[in-house]
Amino acid sequence: MVIPAILRARNAELVALASSSDAGARFLRDTGLAAADGRPLRDAVRLHRGYAGLLADPDVDAVYIPLPNHLHAEWPARAADAGKHVLCENPAALDAAQTAAMIDHCTSRGVVWMEAFMYRFHPQWQIVRRLLDEGAIGELRAVVAVFTFTVRNPGNVRRAPEYGGGSLYDVGSYCVNVSRWMFGRPPVSVSGSSVHSPEGVDEEFRGLLDFGAGGTALILSSLSQPYRHHVRLLGTEGDITVPRAWPRTSTGSRSRHSRTACFVAVPPRSSRTSTRSRTCAPSTHSMRRRRRARRSRSSPGAEVRAPLHSRGAGREG
Repeated sequence: MVIPAILRARNAELVALASSSDAGARFLRDTGLAAADGRPLRDAVRLHRGYAGLLADPDVDAVYIPLPNHLHAEWPARAADAGKHVLCENPAALDAAQTAAMIDHCTSRGVVWMEAFMYRFHPQWQIVRRLLDEGAIGELRAVVAVFTFTVRNPGNVRRAPEYGGGSLYDVGSYCVNVSRWMFGRPPVSVSGSSVHSPEGVDEEFRGLLDFGAGGTALILSSLSQPYRHHVRLLGTEGDITVPRAWPRTSTGSRSRHSRTACFVAVPPRSSRTSTRSRTCAPSTHSMRRRRRARRSRSSPGAEVRAPLHSRGAGREG
């Protein structure tokens, strides 16, 4: 999904790929994607047999790192040593100490590091953020965030403890991240419980994040439930529901963003029994106007700290 987006971007050019196996070669052989100049992608980009070769490529300014979770601390640091800016998949690392050390290292090398929570730049979330800032639902008191899907193959890296598998790292991190973003501050305490898989990862996770000042978030992640992803924001004067919180974008459609929407319900002050609601669906036009990326409001890597403190709490199964 990232490669088609890079190819469509006006401020980026895909110049190289790297793979530790033959996966990169197979992708270039089989893909129908083309570069901006119309050349088949296999003729337009260089393929490096190993990650170190890509980092040594003088034409590469920035790298996107989608490696398994246990490599998220090592390779951004090595990219920083090579002077490359970094966009790294979530989670930032496997614990708070790794995260802090890696971010400090990137900062000391003068490169930009960013965690790939792409949803923050989606037009529907820009609308949600604006509504919250404008006080559309009063003071935010609770966030309920759910992200579940099904991974049954025991060989999948998401089910491998040695690779940093588990639902919390994979999709629960989105729930933590959106909760922190909406409240605009880190939680003061966290608790959680998990159901472990036969492989030894948290197949399901439930967490409670206390943000102080009456703010709470309830999160649920799973590798064994149907595909669902939604967020509800509960305020003192109304609520916002995002039924498709983290939509997957197809490789061929630019308008799929317009199919998402958020719903706002605010009780009229004269009545507590009825509500007025409105739908806020971003248009394709608004998507184009908001395409320029904005830097994240929360501190980088902070979303890792809260869930990791709760990994040992209240295990089940």
